[in-house]
Amino acid sequence: MTMHRTLAAGFAVAALAAAGCGTNSGNIAAPSTPTQTVTQTVTVSKAAPAPVVRAPRPVTPTYTSFSGSYISVDYPDSWNVDSSEAAKGGYLDTTIRDQTNPALMLRVDLTPSSSAGDLAATAQQVEQSLVSQAGYRVFRYRPSSYQGLASVDWEFLVSEHGVLLHKQDTFFVDASGDQIAILTEAPADLYPSWRSAFAHIRSSLTTVGAAPVAPPAASPVSFCDTHACIDNFDAGGGYIVQCDDGMWSHSGGLSGACSYHGGESGNVYSGSSGSSLGSSGSSSGGDLGPGNGSTVTCADGSISHSGGIQGACSHHGGVG
Repeated sequence: MTMHRTLAAGFAVAALAAAGCGTNSGNIAAPSTPTQTVTQTVTVSKAAPAPVVRAPRPVTPTYTSFSGSYISVDYPDSWNVDSSEAAKGGYLDTTIRDQTNPALMLRVDLTPSSSAGDLAATAQQVEQSLVSQAGYRVFRYRPSSYQGLASVDWEFLVSEHGVLLHKQDTFFVDASGDQIAILTEAPADLYPSWRSAFAHIRSSLTTVGAAPVAPPAASPVSFCDTHACIDNFDAGGGYIVQCDDGMWSHSGGLSGACSYHGGESGNVYSGSSGSSLGSSGSSSGGDLGPGNGSTVTCADGSISHSGGIQGACSHHGGVG
């Protein structure tokens, strides 16, 4: 019996020894686990630098001066004076354009004090005539100050004849009480380059003297009863002009007067007897229009106030 117990104990000790367990300490050694170090190279790419946005190079034209009877203003000497204080119903219009790009332009409209209305109301009326035009987007329309005088500053985009234009129009009243609007305009992609030049042009404007009393051309309520008018005729704030498609607009002299109607034809309503004046100054109804020459009778019997000027009786058979 004792011998069997001794053999059993011996087998137990041998089994423990074979399993790697010490018999003299109470600790059981953990089996060793092989380890492997893995090194991985990770390439971290640097973020691309932000593109450098350079301001457009400003245009630096050489200037000459327009000196009229009532206003003086600088303009690039490569531009052409299209209209020099020309009577446009109730105001005088001076328009100066680039000879190669007509969308680059300066316009100054002067309304005599006797015909000038409230500054803010006038500016709002002009602004409202464009709100429905394609591409119209206003940047700012706010009261401001121009050469120390209260003004309304209006900067906006509008599409005309398929070209997106960037314009800035400032309305103010000078010391004589005359109301003046000065407009600078360029295609939207060119305007940033012209901004500083336009700032010079605008700051150069001075008034020479008070404009004469010139009541606005009549705009009878019944005009559209006898003439084909564009949809927003009543919202116009300029003179009455005929568009190339034969329709009539009441925004002559203003930007977008005949948008979607082929532009202005040059035929202007004289304000009496339903007659109209051609661009030559001749009248289709026998009325004296705003010409700069002598009074002559055309071959068809109509009267022109542009005698002695080329084209005085254009489309009327010539001077009779």
